[in-house]
Order: sequence, then structure tokens, then C-alpha cells
Amino acid sequence: MIRRAVAALLTLAAAPAAVTAQEVAPEWTSPEHVAADVAAATRRSDRESVQWGSSRRFRGLWIAGFEASEFIEGAATLADARRRSPTRSAIWFEYDDRTEGADRLSAAAKSYAGRVMQVEFEGRMTVGPRIVSPGAPPLGYGHLGGSAREVLVDRVIHVRDIGALRDEQSR
Repeated sequence: MIRRAVAALLTLAAAPAAVTAQEVAPEWTSPEHVAADVAAATRRSDRESVQWGSSRRFRGLWIAGFEASEFIEGAATLADARRRSPTRSAIWFEYDDRTEGADRLSAAAKSYAGRVMQVEFEGRMTVGPRIVSPGAPPLGYGHLGGSAREVLVDRVIHVRDIGALRDEQSR
């Protein structure tokens, strides 16, 4: 649905000023459809549409913030994360309404300033790129498809808030 909405907006932008969104695609540009699409996209993972590796236990750092959700496996501190992956890990950290213990992650995800969290969980990592449709180019994961992989939390074991990203960067 999001791809259709973006296509409609691009069509609308290229159309003469007198054309409205309802004229371009009336069946899915209504405020109700747009609101439902946005709500679905905000907490919908790719459980059924992505190829996943085996379920296993993960430990590391989750850096959560505005349009960010990065996982650095094995890291215990931000300095450790930089040593392990100085150019960023490119692993998107994801959980959804089927994640056991998701409420323990929600507070950090709402932080616009950015939080650094030590996490331990059972989950799965993607084994390849996201294929949206046959013949289409593969996409990345997370915000604007900027991550090469995604890790999906099935069950939270441990979460420890290390602090604000801003505070951790000054250490």
C-alpha cells in the first residue's frame, strides 16, 4: 500500500494543479486508507515476507532513536561498537506486536534523542535482501531501506538502558 501511495503522490506532483489525489487513486488515498496504511507500516515486521535464518540468542547494543534502530551484535559499550563496526553495522533492529516482552523495548524506541540499550533476546536475522516482487530490485531494511540486514526479536531476555546516545558519545 505504501508503494501505491508514493506512486500516487509522484503522479499527483507531476500532474496539473487542478488534479487531486482522489482523482488519481480515489480507492486508497482517502484519509481512512492512508491512516490505516501508516498505522500498519509503523509496527509491521517482515515475518512472512522475508527469508530468516534459524532462531538463536543474540547479545549486543541497540541504538534506538528518531528514524534509527541499529543493532551491533556482541558490543557491550558504544566504544566497543565502534571498534567492532567503525562504519556502522547495517543491521536494523526490529520487533513487533508478536514479540514477547516488546513493552520493555517500546520506551527506548520512542526516544527522539537516541538511546543506547544493552539487549539480549531470542530472534532471527535475515539471510538475504528483501525481494518485494519478482523482477523488482532487492531492497534494504529499516528506515529508507538503509540497512543490509534485519534482526527480528521473538522474545526479550534482558534490556538495560545505558543512557542517551548524546551522553554515550562524549565518553
